[in-house]
Amino acid sequence: MDASRALAAAQASGVPEGLRTLHATTVLQCGEMKALARMPEECLGLRSGRISRWSVGQHLEHLAHSAEAMDRSIEEALAEPPKDARRRPKLLG
Repeated sequence: MDASRALAAAQASGVPEGLRTLHATTVLQCGEMKALARMPEECLGLRSGRISRWSVGQHLEHLAHSAEAMDRSIEEALAEPPKDARRRPKLLG
C-alpha cells in the first residue's frame, strides 16, 4: 500500500491523526529504502571501518527490516487503536 492510500484509509476509519501520519511515513520510508537497494553494487558494498564492519547494503537491509516490523505494529494499532491513552512509547529507554 502506498503512503497516500494508507493515510486515506486511516482517515476514513477515525484513527488518530498522529498514528495515521506515523503509518504513512513508515510506508513512504520503506518505499524509499527499496529504491535505494537498487543502487549499483559498488555503492552498496562500501564499508567504513570507523563506524562498523557492515556494508552500506547491510545497513540498508537492517533498516528496511526494522521499518517493516514497525509498520506491522502500526497496522495492528490501526486495526484496533489502543484504548489506554496512558501507554506512551518510551523513545529513550
